[in-house]
Amino acid sequence: MEAVNHDFRSIFGARSFMTRDVRRSRSCQPDSASVVGAGHPPLLIARHNGADEIDRFDCASVGLDRTPEFTETIDRS
Repeated sequence: MEAVNHDFRSIFGARSFMTRDVRRSRSCQPDSASVVGAGHPPLLIARHNGADEIDRFDCASVGLDRTPEFTETIDRS
């Protein structure tokens, strides 16, 4: 996400921003994923077992800060 922020700012400066939610499966733990969000509204997650969850992100949108601090969390299915 830091690389995306850097590239986005190099193209648009601080004139634009975007929200992002990135999920990546973890090969060492197939039932979990690494999650990083940037300014994205809360996401509703519908699980296979019928449970619903909401993911919220506290980081600013991509492009707003020169050196934002993104937080990676682990989502276990």
